[in-house]
Amino acid sequence: MGGCSSSWRPAFLPAPRIEVVRDAIPADFLACEAEPAPLAEQPWPSMLEFGIWVEAVRAAGEDCRAKLGAVARRQAEPKK
Repeated sequence: MGGCSSSWRPAFLPAPRIEVVRDAIPADFLACEAEPAPLAEQPWPSMLEFGIWVEAVRAAGEDCRAKLGAVARRQAEPKK
């Protein structure tokens, strides 16, 4: 069993360095467009449906602003 008595030892490589890097978020991702004005010429079936549309537009805008605010706060956190 000549192979068992060999003086060869495996070479150990140093562990790779792991670095966590936050990606920069483009500035245009940190801003929402202004809420669109209601369309005056649009023939809405009823004032109720028009009101529901307006509320949906406002809710979508608030959702966008809240999400982008969270991204901006995340980016402003000090890096560790």
